[in-house]
Amino acid sequence: RQSLSQKFNDISIEAILNEHGYHKLHMIATTLQGELILAETSNNSSTSSPKKVAIKRTNKQLLKNKITIDQSENNNNDVTNLLSDENIITEAILLNDVTVNNQPPGDYVTKFIEFFQSPSDYYLVMEYIESQVTLKEWVEKAHRYIQRGILDRKEWNKI
Repeated sequence: RQSLSQKFNDISIEAILNEHGYHKLHMIATTLQGELILAETSNNSSTSSPKKVAIKRTNKQLLKNKITIDQSENNNNDVTNLLSDENIITEAILLNDVTVNNQPPGDYVTKFIEFFQSPSDYYLVMEYIESQVTLKEWVEKAHRYIQRGILDRKEWNKI
């Protein structure tokens, strides 16, 4: 059950997304300093259909203080502050450089769309790739294949 302040925060986030041309569908997952949102582009043109995007929202205060809030799934009242080196601004710059300023050698990297901010949060909008596998899971699987001799390390380095 959501508190009144949480409902207000959700409405505020949706208003900010709408202001930038996105409609929130649902939260995909929590992140170290915010959340990953599945959204779609607002259909402002009759010729283009809405496109799904992934939006990473990061709390500015958590980023500034280099901390994350770890809320245990077992007890939402048990909150622990953890140090974090995650930086959405650096992530946005690198993603823009890799996918917009340069052409990656394949479709292995999700594409940068835009970066914006509200008074309390940063928003990184990226291409949404429908997959049941996270990057971490994919890398772990590749390393298991290397250990078993199924994937050659030279081939892995090409990726």
